[in-house]
Amino acid sequence: MSLIVYSSLCFAVIFFVFVAAGPVIPGPNQIPYGRPEEIESPKPYEWAYAMDDGNGTLQHRQEVANGNGAVKGKYGYTDPNGNYREVEYNADENGYHVKILSNEPGITNQNSADVVYVLKGIPSA
Repeated sequence: MSLIVYSSLCFAVIFFVFVAAGPVIPGPNQIPYGRPEEIESPKPYEWAYAMDDGNGTLQHRQEVANGNGAVKGKYGYTDPNGNYREVEYNADENGYHVKILSNEPGITNQNSADVVYVLKGIPSA
C-alpha cells in the first residue's frame, strides 16, 4: 500500500470516528463540570513557625482564626544586619487592616489606605 493511500485511509478512519461519535452530551443525572461543593462554615485554627536560615536571617509567621471568619496574624524577618520587618494583619467583617513595624532604611511613618507604618530605630552598623 502506498504512503498516500495509507495516509488517506488513516485520515478517513479518524474523521469517521469523530463524526460518528458526535458531541458528548451529559445524561440527566450528570453535571458536565462536576458538582458544586458545599461551602463550609469557618473553623477556628492556629498555627505558627519560626526559622533561622543559618546565615543570620530569621523568619516567623503566626496566624489565628476564630469560628466567625476573622483571621489575625503576623509574619516577618530579621536580616543579618539587624534590619527587620514585621507585618501584623487583621481580616474581619470590617475589612483587611495591616500594621507594618520596621527599621528598614527608607521607610517613613507615612500611613496609606488601611496600612499603618511604624518606624523603629535603624540598627547601628
